[in-house]
Amino acid sequence: MAWKTLKRWMGHLESRGEMLRISRPVDTVYEAGAIADLLVKNNGPAVLFEKPILADGTISKIPLVMNIFGSNDRTLRALGASHETEVGDRMVAMMKPDIGAYMRAPWKALPLVRDALAMPPRKKWRGNCQRVRLDTDLTK
Repeated sequence: MAWKTLKRWMGHLESRGEMLRISRPVDTVYEAGAIADLLVKNNGPAVLFEKPILADGTISKIPLVMNIFGSNDRTLRALGASHETEVGDRMVAMMKPDIGAYMRAPWKALPLVRDALAMPPRKKWRGNCQRVRLDTDLTK
C-alpha cells in the first residue's frame, strides 16, 4: 500500500517502532543532521525532533522529521512496492503498454489503469498549509 499522506506514513512508522522521538531541543544546523546521519548509517529508525532549534536560536513550533525513507525496506513500503524494480516496472508498463495483450484480456489492464489514475496531481484550492493564517506587519 502506498501512503497518501505524510501523517499516515509517520503513524505507520510509529506503530511499528520505527520512529524515534526526541523531545529535547536539538540544533538544526549541527546536531539534527549528525543524529540523522548516524541513524541512517546504522540502519536505524526515522527520527522526529519535536523542538528543533532554528539558526537564529529560537525553537520552531514545527517539528522536524528525518530518515523517513532511510532504508530500502521503508522506501519500498512507502511506495507500496515489494521489490526494488517493481516501481520502475509499473512506470515502464504505463509508458509502453502492451496494447495487443490488453485487447485480448482487458481485465489485465485494470492495475495499469488504477496506477495511471492515481498519478496525476490533484489541485486543491485550500490545502492544509493554509489553515493557519498569520497577519504580518512588514513595517516591523
